[in-house]
Amino acid sequence: MKTPSIRIEEVTHRYGDILAIKNATFEVASGEVVCLLCPSGCGKTTILRVSSGIERLQEGRIIIDDVIVADGSNSQVSAEKRGIGMVFQDSALFPHLTVEGNISFGLKGYSKNVRREIVSELLKGVGLDSYAKKYPHTLSGGEQQRVALLRALAPNPSVMFMDEPFSSLDIKLRTQVRDDAIKILKDRGVATIFVTHDFEEAMLTADRIILMKEGKIIQIGRPEELYNKPKNQFVASFFGDINVTHAIVDKNEAKTIFGTIKVPFPHGSRICLMVRPEDLFVEELDDSDENYEIFVKEKRELGAYTLLQLIKKSSSDVIFARVLRKNSPKLGSKVIIQLDQPRAFVFPVN
Repeated sequence: MKTPSIRIEEVTHRYGDILAIKNATFEVASGEVVCLLCPSGCGKTTILRVSSGIERLQEGRIIIDDVIVADGSNSQVSAEKRGIGMVFQDSALFPHLTVEGNISFGLKGYSKNVRREIVSELLKGVGLDSYAKKYPHTLSGGEQQRVALLRALAPNPSVMFMDEPFSSLDIKLRTQVRDDAIKILKDRGVATIFVTHDFEEAMLTADRIILMKEGKIIQIGRPEELYNKPKNQFVASFFGDINVTHAIVDKNEAKTIFGTIKVPFPHGSRICLMVRPEDLFVEELDDSDENYEIFVKEKRELGAYTLLQLIKKSSSDVIFARVLRKNSPKLGSKVIIQLDQPRAFVFPVN
C-alpha cells in the first residue's frame, strides 16, 4: 500500500452519554477511495467531522501528510489549514457568486490571472468550460455537484471528504456524476473518504469498504472481500437480501431447508446458515412427482432475472431464489433446490 495521506488512529467521540465512535483506526492512501458504510446514525459522518476539523477531536489522533492535525489536546490545526476538501449532499454553492467565483473562492493568495487559469482548467476537465459566468440557480443538480467538487479541488487538497454527495440526484445522473468525480479524484491522487449508507454505491465506488455498526468498525476490506467473506451475520446481511435459517450440528453435519451440509462446529452447537438468493439452484419437477417438499408460491420478473418465493409444504419456511428468467420454473410448480455450499455462510450462534 502507498504511504497514507490520512491516518485515523484510535478515535473515540461522544455526544453526552452517546458513544458516536469507538476506537476507530484506518488509513487512506493517495489516490485511494475508501467508503465508510453503515446505517444512519452509526458514526460515519462524525468521523468526517472530527477528521476535517469541523468538530474538535476528543480522543485519538488524526494525521494528514505526516502532520498530526489533531490529537485530542486543545492545540489542533484548523480545518482550512489541513489541506482537505469537502463535498456534501447539498452542493452548498454560494448563490450570489458565479461558477467561476464559487470555484475560485478558496484560492486565497493567488493572483487574479492564476485563479482564472486554475478555474478554466478544472471546468474544461469536466466539460463545463462555457459555464464560468453562470450562476448556481441556472445549473442542473448534476452540474451543481460537479461545480461543488471543483471548488473543493481548486486548492489542490491531498484529502477529500465526501458525505453522500450524490444521493439527491436521480439514479442515471447519479451514476454518471459519481463516476466522473471518482475518476478526477483518482487522476489527481487525492485520498478520498466517501460516506454512504448504500451498499451498491460503496461496492461500485470504493477500493476498500469500512463497514461500521453503532460507532464501531466491524470489517475493513475490498468490496469483494466483504461480500464473499463476511466476518459475521451483520456483514453478510448488509449486502443485499439473504436467506437465514438455523440448525443444530450433528456429528459435523447440519440438516437445513437447503439439505444436509458439512459444518466445522462441535456436536450439539447451534448455527446460523445464510445464503444469498442468487446462490441457490432451482430445478422444476414433473407435476406428477409426489416426492417434493418445496413449491413456487410467488415469482417476480426483474429484467433478465426472476425472483422466486419458495415455500416448504411441511412448514411456513420461506426461501428466496434469484434465477435467470429463461430458467424460471412455473408459478405453483414443484421444485427442488440445491445449495452452492462454498457460497454459503455459516456462523455459530451464541
